[in-house]
Amino acid sequence: MTRTVKYVPPAAAIEAVLSLAQPLDKAYLIVIWQLGARVQEINRLTWEDVDFTRRQVRLWTRKKSGGHLTPRLVDMNDRAFQALKFAQWHRIEGSPYVFPNPRTGQPYDYRDKFFDRICRLAGVPEMGYHALRHAKASQLADQGESLPYIRDFLGHEDISATSLYLQSLGVKK
Repeated sequence: MTRTVKYVPPAAAIEAVLSLAQPLDKAYLIVIWQLGARVQEINRLTWEDVDFTRRQVRLWTRKKSGGHLTPRLVDMNDRAFQALKFAQWHRIEGSPYVFPNPRTGQPYDYRDKFFDRICRLAGVPEMGYHALRHAKASQLADQGESLPYIRDFLGHEDISATSLYLQSLGVKK
């Protein structure tokens, strides 16, 4: 089996994509990127899980052992805060979800077509949502954040998973 380094999009490529996204789609992508979230965590995100006062978001994932949903708190930086405020101003009445399908008010399963399309329009490699998580993890490591901090931020159960994750991105930590 050949091992390769996973794609970590440069910030300029992400910004090029964001510049072409519709405003609510832009907010969606910023939140995924800035919170280092898995796309399903953001698709499931409800307003109950967003605390603007404490500037925290509770993300729920099934990646922990047992497969049940488990929460983690992630601090919002200014960019994530502003993107979530924008989404709040454009809330779909009656839907508890932050980024629901506007036709149903329910969470999306996966929104691959719009992201691939704007990557092509921006002239950058199609990166997929998880590449946004890669970019955030790499940024945290480059900023000198500790391995335990990155583990908690990404929601890894074990620090060895974080170490392997960063190695797969070509980051030494």
